[in-house]
Amino acid sequence: MSRAGDQDRLEVHIKRKSYRKATGGDLQVLGDVSITIASGQVAALIGPSGCGKTTLLRIIVGLDADYEGTVGLPARGRLGVVFQEPRLLPWRTVEENVRLAAPLASDAMLDSLFGTLGLTGHRSHYPGERLCGRARTPGARRAFRLARR
Repeated sequence: MSRAGDQDRLEVHIKRKSYRKATGGDLQVLGDVSITIASGQVAALIGPSGCGKTTLLRIIVGLDADYEGTVGLPARGRLGVVFQEPRLLPWRTVEENVRLAAPLASDAMLDSLFGTLGLTGHRSHYPGERLCGRARTPGARRAFRLARR
């Protein structure tokens, strides 16, 4: 598996990804997938539930290394991720959750980020205090912060 390269694009070539069934044997969930996304391009993965979109994204960002194939990340640039389910630590405030991904961010940088997302008044709230529709916003903020480094 390759994680970085000299290219200015994302290149993904997955020959096979499978899971071990509880009853024995393998369940192949991805096979013969190739994607190239050049610098400046925007791409979307669409498909029915269970077709492997999340599995592919987990492979690309390095959260799943158990596959046959290669992932070539751009030499410059960063990947940010917003998970399907909120991945916030419930015992930390919204700001503390964001600082986990951006420990060196200045107060001014965070002020700007929270202001852009319209959440200035929610920095000291805990994730359980938030409305469900807003629970992913700190995750998005972490992803935006990573992308801007």
